[in-house]
Amino acid sequence: MNYPVSLNLRGKTCVFVGGGAVAARKINGLLHTGASIVVMSPALDENLQNRNMSGSLHWLQQRWSPGSLLPLAPALVFAATNDAGVNREVAEEARQLGALVNVADDGQAGDFGSMAVLRRPPLLVALDSGGSSPALARWLRDRIACCIREEHATLATWLGELRPGLRTALPQQERRQAFYREILESDVLALLGSDREEEARSLMNSMLENSR
Repeated sequence: MNYPVSLNLRGKTCVFVGGGAVAARKINGLLHTGASIVVMSPALDENLQNRNMSGSLHWLQQRWSPGSLLPLAPALVFAATNDAGVNREVAEEARQLGALVNVADDGQAGDFGSMAVLRRPPLLVALDSGGSSPALARWLRDRIACCIREEHATLATWLGELRPGLRTALPQQERRQAFYREILESDVLALLGSDREEEARSLMNSMLENSR
């Protein structure tokens, strides 16, 4: 049974060994994380060529060879070549360096897998099928997308802004949880969904004052 986590990769190096379509797809999910993306490959997929020209990644135009990961000090390594033997060797070297590794052609051989992701910043929903059916995970993500709308993202941002001060205003955890439930069960979301943001903000502020 896998343990789901949300990694903070800002400033950390993520190395892709292989520059084809699989690497391109996985890199798309990393572009907004603040990670330093390095691709080690003699050639690049057209999409990755554009990313390289825009400065979104750093291209090492070379094949992987034993020891080539060491100077990069990676946090994550993606073994994404079309050679299963090379992918296994890359994974072994990555682990020796203390990096977590994703093996594109064998999900069970890696330390982590890619998930079907829905982003509504600051909200992020990720689905994983345990490698059994990525297509099903993507299908479910697309169905869930219609249920998580922009008003939910806006409310998440507002509640995040409230959270530090709420610990002082409502020091008891039970009362804070009750306040969150009151907000979620109120008309705040409905007002946001109707583009009545000022009314939604006013209602939430009023509820906060009444809860003190």
